[in-house]
Amino acid sequence: MDLMGKEVLARIFQARDWSEGPDGAIMLQERKICDGWAWTESRWIVMRGGERVEQTVRLRLYSAAELLALLTQAGFVDCRAYGSLAGSAYDHSAARLVCVARRP
Repeated sequence: MDLMGKEVLARIFQARDWSEGPDGAIMLQERKICDGWAWTESRWIVMRGGERVEQTVRLRLYSAAELLALLTQAGFVDCRAYGSLAGSAYDHSAARLVCVARRP
């Protein structure tokens, strides 16, 4: 599994930002942390010409410890967390949370 771990998100979190696409579209993003870091809710607004499209997305957040415990409880073995697909350590400088596990 490759995802954004709680630890990584806590380090880089921005409540709001905006960007402009190559076609001139403007994307506004507003994020909030919900239920004590259990969820994140993101509101995306895209403005292109006179058109405005808005979407809200909620995602469940997991720490490495939480995800490894869930994998173990589900019967997986050799559960490990890495900070990248290249296998770097999941530490304070990790870019992602990559969990690898296997079924016995």
